[in-house]
Amino acid sequence: MDAYAPGVTDKIIVRVGLCLKGNIAASKYQKAVKALFEKRGEAVHLGSFDGTPDLLLARRAYAFCLAKIAARMPLTAKKMNEPIRQLVGA
Repeated sequence: MDAYAPGVTDKIIVRVGLCLKGNIAASKYQKAVKALFEKRGEAVHLGSFDGTPDLLLARRAYAFCLAKIAARMPLTAKKMNEPIRQLVGA
């Protein structure tokens, strides 16, 4: 994300979907990332959480998204106010 704002989890899920467009496991990765962020929210706001999200799938989603975003980075210095939104398209 470019910055924290309300609805950040929903934005991340949308962006994961855009980054993984064409990947046959995209929906599984989105679900894993959503579960991770839900558990993160519970831990931060409630002090604990039940269950464990699938960290392997969430990590893979992160790696695939990072690779996609890096591939879209301009090779020349270019100032962007919201680089992730602009590079991912949402």
